[in-house]
Amino acid sequence: MANDFAEQIFQSVIRKMNPQFAQLCVTTKHGYKNNVMNAPVFLALATSKQAELVFTPEVVHAMREYRRFDPEYFDDSFALTQKMIIGLLAI
Repeated sequence: MANDFAEQIFQSVIRKMNPQFAQLCVTTKHGYKNNVMNAPVFLALATSKQAELVFTPEVVHAMREYRRFDPEYFDDSFALTQKMIIGLLAI
């Protein structure tokens, strides 16, 4: 049930996202793993004002849970995505 909620939120973010960032940053090929893989990317895009993600208590809780699942992956993906955004926006 919580995964369905996260899936709806993430699909909404993807639809409103710059297509270039969606193509480069977001995965849709791994079923239930997509949310875990995409969460740090969405967070980086949102904090860089490149995606519309409303930080409701549910979203904040979901992000914490995704990070708790694998903190090293989450932090590395977030940092790498931010660097890539900065590079793409500088072009």
